[in-house]
Amino acid sequence: KQFPYQVILMNTFQGILFGDGGARVAVCDGGNSWPSLLGQEMGHAYGLSHSRRAGSLSDYQDNWDIMSTESGCYMQPDGPYGLYGPGLNAANMRGRGWLDR
Repeated sequence: KQFPYQVILMNTFQGILFGDGGARVAVCDGGNSWPSLLGQEMGHAYGLSHSRRAGSLSDYQDNWDIMSTESGCYMQPDGPYGLYGPGLNAANMRGRGWLDR
């Protein structure tokens, strides 16, 4: 059965972590499969870019959006699978059609 999106977990600890919207895939390894990091890469598979603060041209500037995990956005350290949160901001959800006006 073919799935429209895939998450691939490599059996290594080599720092493999990326998402590809064209291939609709997120790839991680055993050392970085935390929900926050993998969530950002899954966002790339869905076609999202890194978040920016309003008026900024710099990536990773929205601390309340999972698409900014590179800059240390607001993540919780005590999840059962490692760092988790935040969710998507309203602009990203609306851009994907996931937020009703």
